[in-house]
Amino acid sequence: MLQMSVRGDYATFNFNAISSSSSSDPLRRWLEGRWALLFSHPGDFAAAGFEADRWLVYVRDAFASLPVRPIGIGGGDGAGWISQTGGRLVPHDVAEDFLPAEVRETSEHFVTILDSTLRARRTLLYTPGIDVPCAIELAHTAAHQRTRGGSPSVRRILQGV
Repeated sequence: MLQMSVRGDYATFNFNAISSSSSSDPLRRWLEGRWALLFSHPGDFAAAGFEADRWLVYVRDAFASLPVRPIGIGGGDGAGWISQTGGRLVPHDVAEDFLPAEVRETSEHFVTILDSTLRARRTLLYTPGIDVPCAIELAHTAAHQRTRGGSPSVRRILQGV
């Protein structure tokens, strides 16, 4: 379970965002009933250095054991950790189809929990570079959210000074 330290006020917005775009149909089929974590900036979560290979194994195993798949916004050659853990990269315009307006209109970094119909269930906004949430903890949070349901929301994680 993800433990978040929140300092000050944060906003919660209720919304219903369900994609009706045909461009997201292949993504729904790929999920096969699983939920997903959509990372706006997947590079924020990538481990670097000597332990990067070990980190990648742990992340791959965590996603394989849970009914959750990673999705990253972006393109490129797909060589990042998202594709190496069985995830998928999607173009920004496809991701916009199932994000709440509060997130679509911001340049902030976020992770969105999507259900199997690509409905945004929870969006966490974070500050890059300052105690970024762990991808494995986020995967467990998404799996927990899947079992208990809950109302969609957007939450700001205030970290650092």
